[in-house]
Amino acid sequence: MVGKMLWLLLAACSLLVSTTGCTALKSSTEAIDPPPFEMEQHAQLPSAAKTVSRVTIVMEDVDGMRVPLSVPSTIAIKDHDAKALTARAKQTIAWMSKGGLPEHALPDGFQALLPKHVELKTANLNEKTGQLTADLNAEFLKVDRMNERGALEAVVWAMTDLPGVKSVNLMVNGQPVIAMPQGGTPVNHPMTRSDGMNLTMPTIADITESEWFQVNEEKQTGLGYRYHVPVMKLVTSNAEETSSDAGKSVEVSGGKDDASVVNEWNWE
Repeated sequence: MVGKMLWLLLAACSLLVSTTGCTALKSSTEAIDPPPFEMEQHAQLPSAAKTVSRVTIVMEDVDGMRVPLSVPSTIAIKDHDAKALTARAKQTIAWMSKGGLPEHALPDGFQALLPKHVELKTANLNEKTGQLTADLNAEFLKVDRMNERGALEAVVWAMTDLPGVKSVNLMVNGQPVIAMPQGGTPVNHPMTRSDGMNLTMPTIADITESEWFQVNEEKQTGLGYRYHVPVMKLVTSNAEETSSDAGKSVEVSGGKDDASVVNEWNWE
């Protein structure tokens, strides 16, 4: 427990230090340019009539907090359907990349955490352990140093929403990512939801008598959309100090069920 606390503290401390164009007309003998990345992803937004399931994406709100959103998807996954799981995982990563969704599709003030053109190359699930090996392209490593932890949280929370996935082993071009290149944020192998989201800097001197808790805080956009934000806080075992969070704190010990936050959102 102490080792895990120290890792979370290191990640928290790292927070402190740390365009599409038009194509010209072609002759009939020339190949037509493929549609821009943004157009390809926008075309995949499902209508209400075509929605067969929901998927979790993680976006950043106007205050820089990471927020899980449950959105419509056209991809249904049956048991042991590796092809459908990979397709949904790729769709999720594409939607969480900048330009992957039109601005009007999201709650006001929300934006993507991942850089443009991030793609999931492969997704392989070990059904016995629940570990998903997710291999992204090199665009993922271009994330700004101040957003590194947020990008990692987004990938973990979105991927562990997939059926059977409990943890994520992150790769880039087939190689394990030990630390993010811009700010040096460490990367666990594997990563789980127990690593937390929206980690706050603790003010507690003695971490040996403290525990990490997830507090689900309610917020509202300027246009009235209410949602919950999972915030990871280090609190002491003293009941008096934790009483203010009574009824809304969840101790995170691993897996998706201990740390579930569902903010339903439908495309507009």
